Amino acid sequence: MAETDYVTTLYVVSWALGSIVIVITVARILGRTLVTKQTGWDDFFMILGSLSAIVCSSLVTVGVTYGIGRHRDDIKNPSDLSEAIKYTIVSPAFSIVSSTSSKISILIFLVRLMGVTAKRWHLIFLWGLCAVLIILNVIAIVVIVRFCDPPHKQWQPWVPGTCIDPQIHAAGATIVKVYLLKDLDKHADITWYWAPITLWYTAEMDVIIIVGTIPTLWPLVRFIRRKNIQSHDQDIYNAITSDVSCERGSEGIQLGGSATRVLQEVDSMETLGTWNGERGQRNGL
Repeated sequence: MAETDYVTTLYVVSWALGSIVIVITVARILGRTLVTKQTGWDDFFMILGSLSAIVCSSLVTVGVTYGIGRHRDDIKNPSDLSEAIKYTIVSPAFSIVSSTSSKISILIFLVRLMGVTAKRWHLIFLWGLCAVLIILNVIAIVVIVRFCDPPHKQWQPWVPGTCIDPQIHAAGATIVKVYLLKDLDKHADITWYWAPITLWYTAEMDVIIIVGTIPTLWPLVRFIRRKNIQSHDQDIYNAITSDVSCERGSEGIQLGGSATRVLQEVDSMETLGTWNGERGQRNGL
């Protein structure tokens, strides 16, 4: 069976979803600053999450050019192999920052949405969940980055230092739910076995941002719809009034199109009524 083409898949997932993240984040900023004029901490954390996601996708893209998604033995240049391993290990840290920030943003948004209806236990639960989320993800970053001491020994194995036993490292990572890190013990071919992990965390962080931002776009959507309706009404008004043209001369105002016919009929009725009235006066009526 043919092996998965992780190189192409990583490019597509990183920037298909990444492009959506950029668009909706900009839309969120415009809606909150120009339409509702009510920015909050949820916007700050979502923007932080989006920026971290873009940095992560950029690092993954650079790593793919060096060898992420390919077997270690297929990367012939030792320098490229070292860089590929480096980006394989560093990129998840930004993914975790992105996911954590966007989840915190969603929690804050829920608190704002509940407003005064929020009960004390609601707030305790949400902020407690937020604290646990931060703690677990900080541990996850440490587990990933501090696999070796110094950290760069992971991609430069000749550097003096020590590394954690891979079996212990996988067990610690399971506690903090770093997805698919059962493959951490396969460091010998890390550029290949971490490719599905990279796909997973890249898609996860982008989907969280997209789902968490969509509810905040409704004011901007209504504003655009209202502008379109007003523009349509203005076009109709302009089309009608364009039939009326002013010209200098004895006639003063000359009319054209449908407006001409309507006003001419009204003018004829008034003229006829006035003429009949004058004739009646002359006849003593």
